Amino acid sequence: SLDTVRCHCKKESMTRTSTPPPQLTLADLTEALASLLAEGYRGSASGRVRDLPDARTVRWYQTTGLVDRPHEYRGRTALFGRRHLLQLAAIKTLQASGFPLAEIQQGIAGRTDAELSKAAGTTVKAANAVIADIAQRTAAANDERLRAAVTGTRPDQNEPTASRRKSSFWAV
Repeated sequence: SLDTVRCHCKKESMTRTSTPPPQLTLADLTEALASLLAEGYRGSASGRVRDLPDARTVRWYQTTGLVDRPHEYRGRTALFGRRHLLQLAAIKTLQASGFPLAEIQQGIAGRTDAELSKAAGTTVKAANAVIADIAQRTAAANDERLRAAVTGTRPDQNEPTASRRKSSFWAV
């Protein structure tokens, strides 16, 4: 019956725990794109187009509709996901093949992640691996910065920083 299906779905959704996919900042997104396209991507032969977009270019792509808007914002920081990475990879690969941006925009509009990865000459699995690697490195760097802030040491040394040693705040 319909009530049984509703109850089953409710129980199942309550027992499933899913971790949200890693989110990338704009700097992480451009780094991830460089990693994803590192193998097999030769860039533009004409030299008229940048091989990899910088942050300003990515924002322009968003404004023109080539790339989706960020999934969410954390404060003023835009957060991007796998789809954005695959869109950028497809754009740069197609652009390097000589297609103008207007045609690329029409060609990639509404495409699935699998279709975007195929256009970019990569796989969804490869994109996920690049994102996971960057997320892991970012988490490790954040942990190190937090540890340094809590202990009063610089990340590269085990001594307290000079400003912390001179501080009279902790003195009695």
